[in-house]
Amino acid sequence: MTPPGLDQAFAAAVHAHSAGDLDTAEARYRAILRDVPTYPGALCNLGALLVRKGETGEAERCYLMALAGTPGFADAHFNLGNLYHRAADLRAALTQFRACVQANPDHASGHFNLGTVASKLGDLMSAEAAFRAVTQLET
Repeated sequence: MTPPGLDQAFAAAVHAHSAGDLDTAEARYRAILRDVPTYPGALCNLGALLVRKGETGEAERCYLMALAGTPGFADAHFNLGNLYHRAADLRAALTQFRACVQANPDHASGHFNLGTVASKLGDLMSAEAAFRAVTQLET
C-alpha cells in the first residue's frame, strides 16, 4: 500500500531537483525512501542527483536498487549506462543501454548512447543500427 501523499512528496522532490535545489531534493527523496525504500522513481532520481555531487558509488547502488524492484525501468538503465560510460566501463554501459532500449524502444537517447558505446567498442553494425533507430524516432 502506498502511503498517503507519496505522489505529492515525489512531485515536490522533482520540482526542487529541476529548480537546482539539490539539498532540498535530496532530503525529499531520502524522506520518501524512508517510507518506501524501493520507490523506483525516488531511487533513480536520487542516483542522478548523487552523480551530480560526485557520489557515484552511492548513485550506482540507487540505480541497482531501482532495477532490482523494477527490472524494466528504462531510465534507471539509461542513467546506470551513463554512469558506467563516464567510468570507461564500456561493456557494462553497453549492457545497460541495450536494456534501456529493450525496455523502451522509443528512448531516443538510449539508442544514441547505445550507438556511441557500440562504436567505441568497434561494433559498427550495432552502432549503425542504433543510430538508424534514433533517426527513425526523430522523423
